[in-house]
Amino acid sequence: MEIPEVSALPVLDQNDFPAFPEIPDGKILLCFGTEWQNAEKEFAAGCIVNACILAKKWKPVHGEQFFDRMKANPMIAPFDDQGVAHALWALVDDGYVEVVRFQDANHCVPTPRLANAVLADTRKLRIA
Repeated sequence: MEIPEVSALPVLDQNDFPAFPEIPDGKILLCFGTEWQNAEKEFAAGCIVNACILAKKWKPVHGEQFFDRMKANPMIAPFDDQGVAHALWALVDDGYVEVVRFQDANHCVPTPRLANAVLADTRKLRIA
């Protein structure tokens, strides 16, 4: 898959996305039981959503931020980096995430579809 080069990062219309749940400082959101029924996809999606929660807005997530969120997750032990990377690309292939290249770095752009898949059922969210 060729990643498109952009001259500016896309600005996401916050009205197209659901509101973030309340997350105490220093904590992260864990998601499970999504439509994917795949822990690695849920973990990868959670890394993107948590980066946006940390920024307090839906936005493109720099590749390094994605991996920072991955390493900050207390559930990292059962996952390997390569498995999560494959899951991220599966989310891209399925249209939940877009990836663009800006200033020599990849950025994961969340879509409303991703946000709704992760945040639609708050009963399935946990804070750690």
